[in-house]
Amino acid sequence: ESEATFKKLFESSADAILLINEKGVFEECNQAALDLLKISREQFLQLSPADISPELQPDGRRSAELAPEIVAQAYRKGLHRFDWTHVNSQGEDFVVEVSLMPVMIKGQPMLHTSWRDITERKRFENEIRRAEFLKDQAMELARAGHWSIDFQQGGEYYISSDRTVAIFGDPPRPDHRYHIMDDWYVNIAAVDPTAAETTLANFLAAVEGRASRYDMIHPYRRPSDGQVVWIHVLGEVARDEGGKATHVHGVVMD
Repeated sequence: ESEATFKKLFESSADAILLINEKGVFEECNQAALDLLKISREQFLQLSPADISPELQPDGRRSAELAPEIVAQAYRKGLHRFDWTHVNSQGEDFVVEVSLMPVMIKGQPMLHTSWRDITERKRFENEIRRAEFLKDQAMELARAGHWSIDFQQGGEYYISSDRTVAIFGDPPRPDHRYHIMDDWYVNIAAVDPTAAETTLANFLAAVEGRASRYDMIHPYRRPSDGQVVWIHVLGEVARDEGGKATHVHGVVMD
């Protein structure tokens, strides 16, 4: 009965499930695995993990060298999880989250292997990294920095990018967290109190919805060297469904 239950779970799982024997080749798999590989059972069985992998993994290691190491590690550790890139019969790469666990089946040591297809998740993560890279490059070319304020966390502090810290001449902090009044307002007021009041009023008008955006040019005394610089700051307010401000995201330019 337990064998029948295992077989049913094996065959009906939405995740790919495979068995690797002690020779390091696949001895059994379910339909989900064959669907990912776009291959027949007859073509698949007795292949090794390296046989269905690209020559190189994303870290630059050769699949044929790395796969046996991981199999051996799974037998030593008892359970091993990692991400791996495979290739299907049509030459298309796909990424899976792999779990390997040693088991005994009919007296034979096997590696129970499960794959969860995370190709789309990895593609999305790569797109985010690319967008972040392009944003950082654009900021670098424009010699601009970015900042944000989270009103759901009180709204008393702004978080600065490294370039914003450099433009403002603020003391470096590990959390990039600076107080709106004590770190920002005070350094405008040190140059021109009227400009400080006007700048704060414009910021509050944007937050309260009385202005479409925050857009100001103001003087600023850099704490790092006492130099007075002119800052152009832009900010867009994000709101919840009720129209309440939740965040402000902005850029600064010297």
